[in-house]
Amino acid sequence: MTIYINHTDQGDDNAKLNMADYLCVWEITGRDCIIRDLALRYHAETEEFDRTVCTGPMRDGVIMPIDHQELAIINRNAMRVRKLLMTEAAIDGITSEELARSISRYSYTNKGAAKIAGAK
Repeated sequence: MTIYINHTDQGDDNAKLNMADYLCVWEITGRDCIIRDLALRYHAETEEFDRTVCTGPMRDGVIMPIDHQELAIINRNAMRVRKLLMTEAAIDGITSEELARSISRYSYTNKGAAKIAGAK
């Protein structure tokens, strides 16, 4: 299929683009899998730890801290786990920004980290 950039360029061969120029096949690479697995590990490990510390209610399948002390404890653990995984990611050539983006895009409702961690 040939498309034109705009109707006035129909006679100009340089203005013609093939539909294949716009379409691409997205393939998951080994690197993508490593990044995803590290993000899953981050959420699984932090949720498992949170469940040993937090005494608050469950919200969207995750336990919540009840006060600032619990929040401080789980935040320290989250920073420790993140630093450890960032070091591991660097070995595979993954930048801290790539891992941070993958971690922040993670959703408990879509992925179920609590199930990965073995929590009920």
